[in-house]
Amino acid sequence: MAKRPKGRDAKLEGRQVYGSQLHLKEEWGAPKVQPVPLFCDIFYGAIVKKRRGFIMRTKRLRLLSAILALAMMLTLMPTAAFAATSPATTTEGNWTYYVNEDGKTVTITKYNGNEIDVIVPAELGGKTVTALADATSSSGGVFYEKYLTGVVIPNSLKRIGDYSFYHTRNLTTIKYGDKTNNSIMPTNSQLESIGKYAFSLSMDFNSIELPDTLTEIGEGAFYNCQKIESFKFPNSVKKN
Repeated sequence: MAKRPKGRDAKLEGRQVYGSQLHLKEEWGAPKVQPVPLFCDIFYGAIVKKRRGFIMRTKRLRLLSAILALAMMLTLMPTAAFAATSPATTTEGNWTYYVNEDGKTVTITKYNGNEIDVIVPAELGGKTVTALADATSSSGGVFYEKYLTGVVIPNSLKRIGDYSFYHTRNLTTIKYGDKTNNSIMPTNSQLESIGKYAFSLSMDFNSIELPDTLTEIGEGAFYNCQKIESFKFPNSVKKN
């Protein structure tokens, strides 16, 4: 009676070696099968590992392809899909501005003139000027690097935006008032806020009166204004 195969012969029972398509099957009583060399096992294991690696690489390639396709779609999409559309600007005289959402007031974005003493208009396009637009150090504010000595802002102005007078050369004073018949008529200012770094690096700046309507002064608003010796802060200013 044939003995039950043991050891390596038992392990080879019923195994299919894909490299040679050789079927090894040993039955009790049948002639003993010649053992298959060890490299067959190694080769078979390598095939399995290789196939698994191929599957993993295929999945990674598909994922990478999907990411690249999405990136291309995002590149081709208009900028408006990601950010709010900038308001349309209009230029009148030396001033560029846009109409605010209320349709009755405007915000000035740029002064395009070269005068050294400037009076900010109280109206543009028949609408009231209420703000100097926010900006950044790279884009430059309304009066960025302008050679000014003095500026008069209208009583209607409620906000001096971020970086509005950033790095303004020769600027020494800011005053409030409206232009009427070529003369400045002092009025009660409605200024409520001064943005961050609004006057920073204006080296010659030395005088500004802060009205009682002011409630907020941004970070670094007067940074490195070396000639300012003292300030009188109104009680209305919030302490952050």
